[in-house]
Amino acid sequence: MGERLRLDVEYHGEHVATAYYRWGGLPSMAIQLAGVILESLRKNEEKELIPMVYYALSFTGAVVEPSDQDYLNTLGYEFEDVEPMMESGGVIWFSKKTNNLLGTDYELKICLENSTADLENVLYHWKVDESSEAWRYMDSQRNEMPSTSWEMNLANLNEKDLVELHKVSQSAVSTNSLFTIKGRKELFDSPL
Repeated sequence: MGERLRLDVEYHGEHVATAYYRWGGLPSMAIQLAGVILESLRKNEEKELIPMVYYALSFTGAVVEPSDQDYLNTLGYEFEDVEPMMESGGVIWFSKKTNNLLGTDYELKICLENSTADLENVLYHWKVDESSEAWRYMDSQRNEMPSTSWEMNLANLNEKDLVELHKVSQSAVSTNSLFTIKGRKELFDSPL
C-alpha cells in the first residue's frame, strides 16, 4: 500500500490544480515534491497562472489526467512536454472534479501568493506519539538525531526551509533514525 498524497495548489484560497502522488506521503518525498514545485515556480517565465502551475507540477514527473486534458483544451491551453526533474508517477487535475481521489492519506498545500508550502498535515502524521514507548526511548537521544538549523512554521515553509528540511529528513533516512526541528518538541519519522 502506498503513502498517497494529495497536493493542492491554491492562489488566494482558490483552487488552481490538484496533483495526486501514490508514494508522496512519505516525509522525504513530500518535502522534495514541495521543494521542486516552489523552485520551478520561482524559475518559471510563464505569466499566466495555469501554464505556470502546469510546468511546475510537470517537473515533479506528474502528468495531466487524460480526462482533464479535454478541460484544458476547452480553455485553449496546449502545453509542451516537460523533461521532469524527478520521477513521481503523479497525476494532475486542473478542474475541480477531483472527488474521485479515493484513498488519500496525506494532504499538502502550495500557496502561490507567497510561494510557500504547508506540510503540517504530512509531518504530523509521522510524528512519534509522546505517550509511546518509542518516544520514551528516543527522546533521550534527541541530541544525536538530525535536526534543522532554524525554527520553522510547518504551515508556511518557503523554498529555503524546504531545502533544509529535505537535507535533515534524508539524513534521518540514511541513518535510520528520527529527525527534529529546532525549537519544536516533536520527533518525526522519515521512513524509506
